[in-house]
Amino acid sequence: MIDIAVLGVGAIGSLFAWREAWWAGFAVAFVVLHFFLFCNVFRIARVPELVWATTFVLLVSLRIFLEKPGTGVVIGLTLLLTTFLIWRETRKPSYHGIFWKRWNPELRTWWENNGRAN
Repeated sequence: MIDIAVLGVGAIGSLFAWREAWWAGFAVAFVVLHFFLFCNVFRIARVPELVWATTFVLLVSLRIFLEKPGTGVVIGLTLLLTTFLIWRETRKPSYHGIFWKRWNPELRTWWENNGRAN
């Protein structure tokens, strides 16, 4: 339920921000969707999430205050980092996000060997 609430509030916030400036609405939606993607779909670890967030804030800040790099570069670099972090997470023996049975069939064994069995 919390995830649905976050997505709903994010959608509303994005619409309100979009009315003021398209890029602000896009930024809100981009962050909220990444939150959902990282937390619920691929279950990215906390430190990589923080690396992504820090990179995004830094790039957006540079764009706002120095007007460089361009918006397309900010989005492209951020999506490249997103792709890398997802790729990295899905290669871990502890991966337990979407398609874990296919990509990490030995997860249950890993949990048993690392004291995480249910």
